Amino acid sequence: MSSRDVHQPERAYGMTPQKDNLKIEFSCQFRQTLPNLRLSSLLTTFTALLPTLLADFIQKALVGYGELLMVRKKKPFSCGQCGNDEHFI
Repeated sequence: MSSRDVHQPERAYGMTPQKDNLKIEFSCQFRQTLPNLRLSSLLTTFTALLPTLLADFIQKALVGYGELLMVRKKKPFSCGQCGNDEHFI
């Protein structure tokens, strides 16, 4: 059984937090009407999707990075009032 076969519960946006490397699961589904199957039409349609695709990917990566940092015992930031860098709600 591979690690892909093991079900791990997902969080709302990112994956189950890891301790070392950032791993995200990213999938997308677009519904587009293509005027024809010419390469130029396909490229034009795909190019129009790129900004949305990139924004969604960046959001997924940022949320995953935040989850990665929050599972660490010592955080790379601290409370401005008390200096705590380990326990956050």
